[in-house]
Amino acid sequence: MLDGVWGKLRGKGRRGLVVLSAVGVKEDGSHELLDWVVAEREERASYERLLTRLYERGLHEVELVVADEAEGIWQAVETVYPEAKKQVCLWHLERTLERTLLNELRGKEKRHVQEMRRAFRDAYRKLLAAREKEEAEKALEGFWKEWGARAPRMSAALLWRKDRLFSYLELPYEWKEKVRTNALVENLFRHMRTFLRRYPGYMSRAHADEAVGLYVVGMQIHTQCGRRTPYQLQLNFNTPP
Repeated sequence: MLDGVWGKLRGKGRRGLVVLSAVGVKEDGSHELLDWVVAEREERASYERLLTRLYERGLHEVELVVADEAEGIWQAVETVYPEAKKQVCLWHLERTLERTLLNELRGKEKRHVQEMRRAFRDAYRKLLAAREKEEAEKALEGFWKEWGARAPRMSAALLWRKDRLFSYLELPYEWKEKVRTNALVENLFRHMRTFLRRYPGYMSRAHADEAVGLYVVGMQIHTQCGRRTPYQLQLNFNTPP
């Protein structure tokens, strides 16, 4: 799973540097942070650098790569892991499609827009209810029949991604639904933004790399010492256990 977490660079505005991270899921369903790189933007070259590091460290075979649609990300995956299946993050995709739908409905009556929005969410989540790929593909056909004329641009945007919609259903594991989004990466770094708010921002890429390293080590220590609430993690992050 791939994702990026943005942080401020001192004197450079709100979005200065991005930490691109890779989380791996094992056959038993457990997961761990594999590596990260600090970059100025989410682009093909940056993701290639991250994936190449993983490959050079011995990760030569990958069944599935889950990611959002950051610029160049799929080209980077194709370069380093051409045999891996590709899965778009269905959570991010839902929001992308909803924005497209709202753009199509611009100028319409507010009540109608809200009704269409709710109907879209219900229809989209029916796609996620499928347990097998064949079932999901039939549900996608039904979605197109229902929405193709009502919202052609949104429907076309969904259909354009059909090869990356249901790759997770090809996995032989009971936990395969957990890799239809990149939520594991989001959860791993869910406190990182709060942690970084204590500081005015990164001073450099090297400083950002060190900050992430400290964050990861701190999380490992707290995990080893027992469960902590988010408040405790934030309050005592720099205090030795």
